[in-house]
Amino acid sequence: RLFTQFKRWGTGFEQYLLTQARDLPVAVSRVYQSAVLIFKDRGLGGSTRFLLLLALVLAVGYAAERLFDRFLSGKRESIRSANTSGMLETFKVISLRALLEIADVLAFVVVSLIVARFVFDDAIDRKIVGGFIVYVILIFRLASAILKFILAPHRTDLRLVAADNWTAQYLFRNFAAITTFVGIGFYLQHLGVLFQLPGEDALRFWLSLLLLGWLVMATWRARKGLTSIIVGEDAELTPGLERMAAWWPAISIAVFIGQWLITRLILSTGYTGLSGGQGALIMLLIIILPFLDTIVRGVASHLVPPMEGEGPIAEKAQEATRLSYIRIGRVVLIVVIFLLVVRLMGLSLMNLAQTGLGAQMASYLVGFFLILAVGYMAWEITGVVINRKLAREMQAQGGGHDDGGGEGGGVGGTRMATILPILRMTLQATIVVLTILLALSQLGVNITPLLAGAGVLGLAIG
Repeated sequence: RLFTQFKRWGTGFEQYLLTQARDLPVAVSRVYQSAVLIFKDRGLGGSTRFLLLLALVLAVGYAAERLFDRFLSGKRESIRSANTSGMLETFKVISLRALLEIADVLAFVVVSLIVARFVFDDAIDRKIVGGFIVYVILIFRLASAILKFILAPHRTDLRLVAADNWTAQYLFRNFAAITTFVGIGFYLQHLGVLFQLPGEDALRFWLSLLLLGWLVMATWRARKGLTSIIVGEDAELTPGLERMAAWWPAISIAVFIGQWLITRLILSTGYTGLSGGQGALIMLLIIILPFLDTIVRGVASHLVPPMEGEGPIAEKAQEATRLSYIRIGRVVLIVVIFLLVVRLMGLSLMNLAQTGLGAQMASYLVGFFLILAVGYMAWEITGVVINRKLAREMQAQGGGHDDGGGEGGGVGGTRMATILPILRMTLQATIVVLTILLALSQLGVNITPLLAGAGVLGLAIG
């Protein structure tokens, strides 16, 4: 039955691709007709009046933005003179900078939409202008604000990632242009629906294919810069991080292609609940993941508690704690990204029972990965707590505090230093066993015999 299901999916996907290739002229015609119908039946005078009113709307919106910007000039001046010597200080400054820029954009958009509502009498004209403001201008400028927040292409002192000027400016230009392309695509779809034109699926298919090619090209060309961003400014580069950084551009390209194919496969089944906006947001999450990982590493390193004691033992415990904080931060980041993707695609998967894609299996996999993530975080937290306690006990012994007992040194410190590694191993083994059992249970495996076996094994170990 499974082979038959896969064969049916393959046949449907092949037919879907052939249909989109055949409908390419329809997609091109949809773009052309969308532009023509804006000015159809207006005449030269009506078209000129429409363009002048559009220019008036944008000019009033820009004036409102400038006034709002002047109102916040004091905040901007504080950003220019702010101290950016540390990671957290830099993060605060650029966060405020991004919020101010987003506020300017929202002022422009809100005022423009209000003015357009009063200037244009026809409802269709208001939708044409409103769509242009929201899909083309708003999406581009919000994306630019986010990219400036992360890359700071012209301010190396405010740059969150370890990128050279060429990489930061190249990524900024390309991703801003890609975002503009996406916004124009949404606007063309908006006009097509407004004018009731055929070819919506074909236009979405070909625009997404062009977007995929652009992303692959931009990622491959900036692969060295992306690798340096992932590596960051870590003084001691671990082999695992080095391998991940070297392979990440290729992995990103593979994920882009895989996400595009999976989305097309879902659409080929006849399911219509997956929109172009959801696919674009998933692509965005994949793109910004290495940048977010760099930020997480920097923030996690600053959140590590101060070192307890002195000497090589304390330094080793401090470094282990720092790495654990970074790994916990990464797991949290991956879980958040995963849940966002599930939100964008998973809710649709839950409604795909009638298409034969297995909604129940999708929900099981979501729970399975979440249990693994929680189990791993519990493992790391246990290691952090006990390692710091162990370092404190070893430091007390090394300091010669032999007061005849107690947990600060002497016999008491020796006993604690002996028990803590055993306690850590026991707790982490328990976490591993429970995580595996709960994960298998989430996949539908009957874990009752395994629980009985684990109980017997636990008695033997005890």
